[in-house]
Amino acid sequence: MNTGDTKKHISKLENEIEALLIAVVREVASHQFYTDLIEKHKGTRAGEIFHELATQETSHKEHLESKLSELQSDLEELKRNEASN
Repeated sequence: MNTGDTKKHISKLENEIEALLIAVVREVASHQFYTDLIEKHKGTRAGEIFHELATQETSHKEHLESKLSELQSDLEELKRNEASN
């Protein structure tokens, strides 16, 4: 990969990482929203549904964090390779 391609790839990864960071924050906020609703609707079917939704948000967050970790590793490797050239 030439220097121009490497810089483009680095920029692309940085943009993807930024988007994932925003998505993680939104998943955390959604989880908190549903958790608040669980408390308001304890012992009801609605409370059970909000619990399921909160659990899904946690799963989404974990998936995003896994992808984020992969991209950050890829970015670090690209930057190391670029620095060594």
